[in-house]
Amino acid sequence: MKGVYVLLMHIGRPAIARTGSLGRLHFEKGVYAYVGSALNGLEPRISRHLSKRKENMHWHIDYLIGSPYASTEYVVMGDKQESRM
Repeated sequence: MKGVYVLLMHIGRPAIARTGSLGRLHFEKGVYAYVGSALNGLEPRISRHLSKRKENMHWHIDYLIGSPYASTEYVVMGDKQESRM
């Protein structure tokens, strides 16, 4: 299935994520939402994001998910484009 998704993540304490070309980003404690598309397969993309261990960091969200202070709390999936979700 292809579509879009929203990851709701909880950051338990202030964290710094090194995000490749964006450099170091500071995240305060709180809840964050990440919206992405998976037009070549929704389930594999969600599984990849939910896995803390990654062979390579491809998307900016990978760096935040890899933080020991981050946990994914909820995933919403749909078959529409991000702008319509």
